[in-house]
Amino acid sequence: QTIIKACRAIGLNELGAHGLRKARAVRLAEAGATAPQIAAWTGHRSLGEVTAYIAEMDRRAAVRG
Repeated sequence: QTIIKACRAIGLNELGAHGLRKARAVRLAEAGATAPQIAAWTGHRSLGEVTAYIAEMDRRAAVRG
């Protein structure tokens, strides 16, 4: 609950702990971080979910052209 309250206090109403973690993972991927680097930063124990974040970054890059 504390993270949700903090997010709302700064106007990030749509984010909670998971959303913040995911957003950071995607930003790290956009910056060129590897899956193991992202996992180390976000605390993921497996690379499966991190790989999904990298794929999302790839999709965003394709849309931007």
